[in-house]
Amino acid sequence: MKEKIIIEYTPEKNDYIQASKVLAKKTPSFRILAGIILLVAATSIVILFIPSLRYTGWLNVATVTLLVCAFYIFYYLVLIPYQLSRSYQRSDSLKMDRRFTLGDEHVLMEIGENSSILPWEKFQKVMEGKEIYLLVFMDENRIYPLLPKRSFPDEATRDAFLNLIKSKSVPLV
Repeated sequence: MKEKIIIEYTPEKNDYIQASKVLAKKTPSFRILAGIILLVAATSIVILFIPSLRYTGWLNVATVTLLVCAFYIFYYLVLIPYQLSRSYQRSDSLKMDRRFTLGDEHVLMEIGENSSILPWEKFQKVMEGKEIYLLVFMDENRIYPLLPKRSFPDEATRDAFLNLIKSKSVPLV
């Protein structure tokens, strides 16, 4: 690759909410936990609505279990987006302009006046969501740079980005 790919944007509140959803949906442990919660909730509903099971000790267990499942679903669908929205409103650093310069050897990530060089070898994967790409970078800490799809100036730049991550053997999931 001779030319560098430059992507610039200012993050919006929805970007962080979308990144959280992509991270959750593409993480195997979250998928397993979500499946267990839905299975347990469905089982609890069946126990609550089958008259022959209503008057056994299972009624209390089903009620408590259903409430716990409802809390987890409420937490994921309502509380996490609310917390991210509040964090976005309170933190100026989450609103700072971002600039990513993607080259052959590394990605230069600039946030406001700060910059970091992220070598391609340390990228574990790129997660694609409906509105966002979430890059997973692992060094001493795990970092999740995000690239909203709206930040690509055109389809050719987006294709060049996808070809670059493929050429660097970074899985797109």
